[in-house]
Amino acid sequence: MYLSHSATKGNRCHDGSAWTPWRFSVGRVSSGEAPWLIRSRLETFRLIAGLAAITLAVVFVRGLLIGAPLVLPDIANAVFFVLIWALSRQRPDWLKALYWLGLMSILLNASGEALTSAGGMNQPYLLLLPLLVLYGALLGDIWVSIVAFMGVHAIYLYAWFSDPVHNRHDFISFTNLCILTVMTAAASFWVWRRLRQLLNQFELQAADLRKEVENRLRLHALIVHDIGNPLMVLLNAVAVDDRHLITDMAERISAIIESTAGLAEGESIKRSVVTFDEICDYLKGVFSARLAKKNQTVTVTGEPKLSVTTDLTILCNSVLSNALNNSMKFSPRDSVIEIAAEPEGKGVRIAINDRGPGLPQKVLVCGPEGKDYPSTPGSEGETGSGYGLRIAALCAERLGGLLEVRNRAEGGAAVSIVLPCAS
Repeated sequence: MYLSHSATKGNRCHDGSAWTPWRFSVGRVSSGEAPWLIRSRLETFRLIAGLAAITLAVVFVRGLLIGAPLVLPDIANAVFFVLIWALSRQRPDWLKALYWLGLMSILLNASGEALTSAGGMNQPYLLLLPLLVLYGALLGDIWVSIVAFMGVHAIYLYAWFSDPVHNRHDFISFTNLCILTVMTAAASFWVWRRLRQLLNQFELQAADLRKEVENRLRLHALIVHDIGNPLMVLLNAVAVDDRHLITDMAERISAIIESTAGLAEGESIKRSVVTFDEICDYLKGVFSARLAKKNQTVTVTGEPKLSVTTDLTILCNSVLSNALNNSMKFSPRDSVIEIAAEPEGKGVRIAINDRGPGLPQKVLVCGPEGKDYPSTPGSEGETGSGYGLRIAALCAERLGGLLEVRNRAEGGAAVSIVLPCAS
């Protein structure tokens, strides 16, 4: 016999093992930086390094044209920027170290100019130093801008105090340069902060889109997955010409397609009051033949009239069927599988308990978003897709419930869904 109600109602295996929630976290920000952001920073650094090398080369050529003495630090700096530009193409993973080296190179060059020049605040290179503060904002590293800001002001102060004689023009130049650097730093901070806000928004939107695409793919695959059981019964019914069963299974397949398509389109789920007895009868119509092949028995523990508010088709075909299918697959021949229901808070927990080998630890820890869950052969070599519990978790959330799993102390796995209790 397929179903037999236990004499003890509301019985639950109080073995101390905790339920592990299986849920999808839609919109989660991905860990680490996006590859496109890393590429953008790399391309920006290459542009800055290339422009710096070209600018220093132009300064060198200009000095030759006007007969100025050669400035060896400028020549060395130009060669250095060409080298780090080339190195960024060979080792892009060194990007952070390279742009810090570039900043240190420019600051050292400017410091050398300040130490060897006697022009005080009238040195032309001082006008270009505020641009260094923008360097960090363009690369998305505010610490580079902070270090550049401090280094530039240190050079200004040295240039000011290195010349004991100052006039009104020197004072105006000094204050203008300091004000320009402060304004550049404020602009850099605003740009950096705004870029971070935009990047966070893009990451959240990208995560939402990825999750939505994944969910839609699962929901479309769900149709193919969930019609497998009633389709098998339908084929057997055709073989024996059981027209009543053929009609019943055809209607169930149609209901699965309709309800799943509604989920994929984001339509609201039409919920109704469903009793525990109706749920068991629905599962009986689909799994009786398969249970008979392994001589397995399902016992029902719980009050038959206990009711929940849900969609019967989605609950049975996309959640409980997947759990029951796994229990049948991994439980040995002649074993007993339990369907239990009991009140829990303001809801009802419906659980499928078996006496198989239990769930792998990776499944318990990683949940439905874990990777590499290949289909494991059943107790008699049965095959599967490896997506049953993931589909069940997704549909449980769409029903307003929560799928939870655990391994039982006495052996075997338990998969349950907690749904709102019908008022």
